[in-house]
Amino acid sequence: SQVDTALQNTRQNLKTFADRLDSMDATLNDLRRRSEEGRAAWIRAEAASLLDAANEQVQINANPELALKALAAADGRLKRLSDPRLIPVRQKIAKEETALRAVPQVDIQGMALSLSSLSAAVDSLPLKRVAPEHYEPAADEAAGGNKQTLWQRLKMSVAHMFAALFTVRHRVTRIEPLLPPKQEFFLRRNLELRLTAARVALLNRDGTAFTDSVRTARAWLATYFNAQAPGVKSALAELDQMQHQSINPPLPDISGSLTLLRKLDTAQGKSP
Repeated sequence: SQVDTALQNTRQNLKTFADRLDSMDATLNDLRRRSEEGRAAWIRAEAASLLDAANEQVQINANPELALKALAAADGRLKRLSDPRLIPVRQKIAKEETALRAVPQVDIQGMALSLSSLSAAVDSLPLKRVAPEHYEPAADEAAGGNKQTLWQRLKMSVAHMFAALFTVRHRVTRIEPLLPPKQEFFLRRNLELRLTAARVALLNRDGTAFTDSVRTARAWLATYFNAQAPGVKSALAELDQMQHQSINPPLPDISGSLTLLRKLDTAQGKSP
């Protein structure tokens, strides 16, 4: 009788212990599930943040390179989750990456360096003509004038006057106005400022201001500087190329993947 009672107590204790193990196992499974859900929610939140940053780079900064990097990082986050519901989101990201790669690449950094180099070389570019501040007679004229008598100089002046009255000169090319040295200084400074303004507009992706500044700088170079000089010729060629360069080509809409991801999380009751 005592053995039977002890056996029944042992069986009861084992059953209680088994129930406790089952309860602990269920608790561990619930904790594991909650941990996995929390990890998945965190990864989806990271992906949503990266997709939002990609849209900001396209819509505000007009920078497709950084947008591509953000899309690739978001796709890498979603790849960690073995969730078939994320397949449409990743497919949309792949299409958006293809659309961004099709955008013409603009070498903003290279063009900015070229404008800086042109601005630094403004003082070394030769002008077409520069007028002297004061007239100085030639040495031979001054020497000859000292040896001539007053009567000889008078006769020469009268002869030159009558010769000038009846002399007709024909010029095929347009007469270029002489540029005084003071105006030369301000011309070079204004050209330097115009090139700097073009560089600032380039870095700000302001296409209208960039084109206007480059066009004005090129016009000044062609009008006042010696276009046959190697430095001026090279500067004109670079500005011609920049003048027809579109620094802000139209960018595609890449908000579809972010919209799909937010809809998925909203349907699950979790907003990243």
